[in-house]
Amino acid sequence: MEDSSGSVIALIKAWGSGLDQDMWLDAADARKRGITSSAGGIKLVEIHDPKKLEEMLKQLAMGKSVGILSVWPDKAKKPLQFVIKKGQSLSIPEFDCSLKILDYMPHYSIDAKTRKARNVSKQPVNPAIKVRCTKGDSTTEQWLWSRFPSSPHSKAKLPFRSEFTAFDFGKKAGRYILAGAADSELWIMFFKDGKVVAEKARTGKDYPLSDAKYAVAIKEYYGSGIIKDEWKNGDESLVRPAIIATVQKGQKEKEMVLEMGKRGRYSDDDEAITLLFGRKANPKMKGRGKGEPVK
Repeated sequence: MEDSSGSVIALIKAWGSGLDQDMWLDAADARKRGITSSAGGIKLVEIHDPKKLEEMLKQLAMGKSVGILSVWPDKAKKPLQFVIKKGQSLSIPEFDCSLKILDYMPHYSIDAKTRKARNVSKQPVNPAIKVRCTKGDSTTEQWLWSRFPSSPHSKAKLPFRSEFTAFDFGKKAGRYILAGAADSELWIMFFKDGKVVAEKARTGKDYPLSDAKYAVAIKEYYGSGIIKDEWKNGDESLVRPAIIATVQKGQKEKEMVLEMGKRGRYSDDDEAITLLFGRKANPKMKGRGKGEPVK
């Protein structure tokens, strides 16, 4: 639903042989930014400055750029965003520091013997950049992954919140990136006829994946909206018991559905918490599986 305090969201339809599914994508939620498969995929990206949307996409379509680096000044709700390429240097007055993109790997991996980072393919399976931050006499280097908030292999952290969004299509058709901003039209990028194409997205149009039997289409788009889930109880019997829990941390709240016996994972920029909804033993009851839900 439309909401001025929300983020870029889109309702996507994926269809094909044995597939007919609608799903909401949310650029602000890492778990809901996109879908991927062996036949291709689609993801949603938010450009926080509407005036720079078209300009940034044109830069990304030129082919030399690897993605967008987003950095958040202290207490800022919206980040500064830069189109980046390997070897590029950035001066950021808001942080009184300079950044350099030291390396880019489309398929980042760790060598089991040397424990050093290495690239294992040309396809964007696990895109990552290595960033150096220089502030006075202090220098910090860190890997940033496109699929994860930060690298678990690095103890050093940049002195500000940062995020890397890869725009690498691996020179393959069937991969799509949607880019939008508040009060602006939705754009779509993809690889076609040997080059990256950036154009305004069309609602209702089928965008084929690499397997012609499958495609995705955009049903709805909001430059500023929120996804509101409505939970329903399908059965009064305990076939698939679950609870709806609210996790509160500071001023942030997040609603989660915890199914009996299944681990639920809550994560933010600083930490991750695993939650489990189970049963505790009742000494007055005998027999396997009997007890009462944990409160």
